[in-house]
Amino acid sequence: MSESIVVDEAPLQGEPITETQEEQVTQEAQTEETSQSEPEIPEKYAGKSMQDVIKMQQEAESLMSKQADELGKSRASVREKDQLLTALLEAQNKATDTTPPEETVTQEDNFFTDPVSAVNQAIENHPDVIKAREERMGNVQKHNLESLEKAYPNWQETVKDSSFQKFIGDSETRTEMFRKADAEYRSDLAIELFDWY
Repeated sequence: MSESIVVDEAPLQGEPITETQEEQVTQEAQTEETSQSEPEIPEKYAGKSMQDVIKMQQEAESLMSKQADELGKSRASVREKDQLLTALLEAQNKATDTTPPEETVTQEDNFFTDPVSAVNQAIENHPDVIKAREERMGNVQKHNLESLEKAYPNWQETVKDSSFQKFIGDSETRTEMFRKADAEYRSDLAIELFDWY
């Protein structure tokens, strides 16, 4: 901050300037020159030569440039990872959203719009009916297995025999019949295969 000296009375034109006024003007000029010619020097530059200060400035600029490059690379990497994550999430959402959600129709709603199918659906989904169906399938499988064992008591040994396996594998028809006999407990198909063998 520069200090200014205020002169209380300005000399009138033609009046001589007094010595005090002259000193005040000189002090004011010196203060302005001092404030303009000598900037404040930070501590880190105090006592350093001009070459040292230039070198410090160049090193600082080099470091800032290096940090700016690293920051740019980091931002690019984050952007790339963000794009990959977004693409992955979109693909995942498309995979789950490919089938439109089915409207859940309550049994009561269905009863008023289509009472016959509503009653049939209620009967089919009843736990006792499901249990009875499973028991029936178990009984059918047991009966078919008994029929197979009555017709061919050593059927398990025959199935393990490599020549029987080759016989089945040589024909697509026999392979399909064997698959159905095994999966669906179809003793009629199994007995027919053993008859052919």
